[in-house]
Amino acid sequence: MKKYLFIFLGLSVFLGGSLFESVNKVEAQTQTPTSYEEVRDVEPFIITGSMKIEGNTYKWMEASFGGTNRGYEINPGKHRYQLSPNPHNDPWYNKNQAKFYGQGAAQIEKQANSGKWNSKGWPSTIRNVTIHGINYTLTK
Repeated sequence: MKKYLFIFLGLSVFLGGSLFESVNKVEAQTQTPTSYEEVRDVEPFIITGSMKIEGNTYKWMEASFGGTNRGYEINPGKHRYQLSPNPHNDPWYNKNQAKFYGQGAAQIEKQANSGKWNSKGWPSTIRNVTIHGINYTLTK
């Protein structure tokens, strides 16, 4: 009798676990995004823009440098610059990333035009980019 009770309890636990996993799979399938708007809310948002330097259009985007280090990638030319200090140290950055990168790009554009970077070459360091009261240095 104990042997049958033990087998019955074991079978109940096994079937209960299988049923629980099946319910989780169905639940996960029904929560899968079905439209672009839903996916955009789930996926990381890529911040991009453009700037005009000496009449040429450059596209820029937020760049990751491993971990939480961030910066810009500017093309054509694949110019990659890392921001210092880390923008994540400013709580404002976390809720205003698009504004942050837009403001920084406007200052880079201004410096690039006045320094004629398209003609003379891009520097390895860009200084005095102030965003939300913090002075940033960008380094290749």
